[in-house]
Amino acid sequence: MEVMLVLVMMDSDYPIVCLEFVKQKRIMSFLLFANGPEIRSFDLRNKEETGVITEEKRIEAVDYNPVTEMVFWADSYDKTIKRSFTINAKDGMVKAGYAQDLEMKGNSKPTALAVDWVGNNLYWTETDRTGSKPKGRVMVAKTDGRYRRSLISVGLEYPTSIVVDPKMGRVFWTDAGSLPKIEVAWMDGSKHRPVITDEMRHPTGLAIDYEMDHTLYWVDTKLNTIETMRSDGQNRKVLLRGEMLKHPISLDVFESNLYWITKDTGELIRHDKFGRGVPFTVQKDLLNPSSVKVYHTLHYNTSIPNPCRDNHCSHLCLLIPNGYRCMCPDSSAPTHKIKADITCDAPVEPERPEPGICKCENDGVCRVSEDTNNLICECLPGYQGQYCDIHLAHSRSDAAANTTAIVVPIVVILLILGAATGVWFVIRKRPFGKGSGLGSLASSQSVLIQTRNKRGVWWQQF
Repeated sequence: MEVMLVLVMMDSDYPIVCLEFVKQKRIMSFLLFANGPEIRSFDLRNKEETGVITEEKRIEAVDYNPVTEMVFWADSYDKTIKRSFTINAKDGMVKAGYAQDLEMKGNSKPTALAVDWVGNNLYWTETDRTGSKPKGRVMVAKTDGRYRRSLISVGLEYPTSIVVDPKMGRVFWTDAGSLPKIEVAWMDGSKHRPVITDEMRHPTGLAIDYEMDHTLYWVDTKLNTIETMRSDGQNRKVLLRGEMLKHPISLDVFESNLYWITKDTGELIRHDKFGRGVPFTVQKDLLNPSSVKVYHTLHYNTSIPNPCRDNHCSHLCLLIPNGYRCMCPDSSAPTHKIKADITCDAPVEPERPEPGICKCENDGVCRVSEDTNNLICECLPGYQGQYCDIHLAHSRSDAAANTTAIVVPIVVILLILGAATGVWFVIRKRPFGKGSGLGSLASSQSVLIQTRNKRGVWWQQF
């Protein structure tokens, strides 16, 4: 979107008016929530719900990158992580999501993910249940799936949520295993330590209030609580508790509100983040909800300087407090190191292309054409057109309206002509003009005679 700036120069004797057009980023604001095999968005202002992603299996977690306008999700059934442009990305060109598999499928099930929108890295947690005891891990890779690396693999059983704080260089996660806890580490995996380990049963739904001193929020599904604390673990307090929460399983915070998904009733609920007032149900009757995120252009601070912008890391550049650290993918080691710069003994992979731009409207789905290998739209019943932008019912009603607009005037004109013709024939058959004078008129007929008297007043005689 372009805005016009009017500049008035007053340095000379005469003011000079300059017009300058400046590119301004479009504000996007809605709720993203995972509902079983799909991701949907809900516009809080217009109260409109729209499909973003469909035809997945079991979406476990959702996050997004406001810089690239991409949404990321983990499918626990297929054990995959995918991404797509969100709706209205690319200056409004994107009308529907189109999934791109990042090809990071393994034996472990992804359970949560978080996007580092500053360093352009993707963090996620996963659980391996092949052994007698579940083993959890915290992982990282580029946002296009390259250079996967395990950061934390000790002391984790069932990680349930993860969030990143690029400005502080830290990553937090919850573990709902046999020893429930919240832990923190630098974003390169170092300085790993527990933050909270007591009075917890099933912690999940971590969220950071970046605008309020990086305060942490989380839910405990079994205890039916929402709690908050400072990022160092101090000032912990229970914000909300009780059956009104309906066992929350995912949470996000933005501006003055909390948003959470309920396990028991399948509801999306909003509440004041200080615990004031009563909860408000935004959406209900969700079949199998699992995750919620507030998608807002201003939610994640995109003005944070990126220490990795001019780095010389050959593969991964991970943020840490006041800097960055180069890392290598799993199964590789550094071969050359000068200060913080590392060259890894691993192949350099080309950057993955961006996801396809799907222009299908009205819940149409993009498919790959077998002939051209381009995206084409598969429309829902009742819609047609290249982008499913033609509603057949509307087309029929429009055609009927057009037909009516043409036929009705014609019928009216024909009726008027018929009436005029009938009047003409009646007048022709009347005995006017037969015989001499007025005496030949029938008694049922009359003639109007107008005369003027001496005072100039018209009067009528029949």
